[in-house]
Amino acid sequence: MVNKQLKAILKGFDKDSDEYYLLKHKRFLLLKNGDFIDWFKQEYNRKLGYYIYLLKVRELLFNIHPIIKEIYDLKETYIAFNRLKDKELIEVHFEVIINSFSSHPNAEVAKVGRTLNKWKLEILNSFTWIKRRRISNGPIESRNKTIKLLIYNAAGYSNFDHLRRRIIYCI
Repeated sequence: MVNKQLKAILKGFDKDSDEYYLLKHKRFLLLKNGDFIDWFKQEYNRKLGYYIYLLKVRELLFNIHPIIKEIYDLKETYIAFNRLKDKELIEVHFEVIINSFSSHPNAEVAKVGRTLNKWKLEILNSFTWIKRRRISNGPIESRNKTIKLLIYNAAGYSNFDHLRRRIIYCI
């Protein structure tokens, strides 16, 4: 959703403009989790012609269009929500997040709110903790990927029993 909105805004600018450059080449600052970015890293930007902090680049991106900051804040709010551990806080915060997304005037953002509302029970169930670990389908997805890679590397198996044995052997 965020990337799609940024690309839509990008199309409205001339390819030689600073706004186009920022949206094209520095968009990752808005897409990546803000906690994993060193905002005080300074780098030389040839297009702008001077050294600039990533924090300032983010501000320049926000100044391009007002919806960019709104969408970024919503994304970061959802990321922060995913780190919560208290079950009662989770339900209250999730309602607030759904309302924030659903009531947004932008159709794409409102669509995300409807999707969150549709999958509300499943999302809230994902906050179940067992043995100090949150339930995840990551391990199963890893197994599925391993199986797909085995089939791909073998260029297909004509005998299912051979495939089954190979999977069991590798996993």
